[in-house]
Amino acid sequence: MPDATRRAVLACGAAALLAGCGQVTRLRQGLEFAVVNERLLLRGVIHRRTPAAFADVLAENPQLRRVVLQQMQGAGDTGAVLAMGRLLRAAQLDTALQSDSDLHGDAVFLFAAGGQRRMVQGAQIHLGGWATPDFARTPEAGLTRSYLEDMLGQAGFLNFALQASAGGGIHTMTAREIAQHGLLTAPVTVFE
Repeated sequence: MPDATRRAVLACGAAALLAGCGQVTRLRQGLEFAVVNERLLLRGVIHRRTPAAFADVLAENPQLRRVVLQQMQGAGDTGAVLAMGRLLRAAQLDTALQSDSDLHGDAVFLFAAGGQRRMVQGAQIHLGGWATPDFARTPEAGLTRSYLEDMLGQAGFLNFALQASAGGGIHTMTAREIAQHGLLTAPVTVFE
């Protein structure tokens, strides 16, 4: 997509969100981006080519301070999530979950990349859905463990996530579990 077209699409998406006309910005592989002032709203699925689109949006919008994850369905590629997380951290951005945010699977790893990580009451984090029951023994698990050490200061969260979703199940984190594993840098708020 040419740069001028990409900027027009991003501007249209932000205007659509502000005006409530229902249009959505869609860039590459099912992840939707919308820039609203200092916030980048994300929703969808992260795939192999998503980090490049994310890098483009960051470069075109130096005013961004916060990435708000809305409905994130996990990823088709854990490596892509980790690459996006490293870009997010390098840009010194914060992450946030709105009251209607709904994260699944490894989308929580992107949330963990925020310098400041905030959550509004009602947001949900669901663990599980990893491609293989043997994820703990894959090369991606080693990369994820190292990534979480960099982002959270410890890698214990990965062990918890894998145990909580053992047997292919989905586990919805409680507020206590979210606090216990250092996913937030501030208490859960009632309103944003």
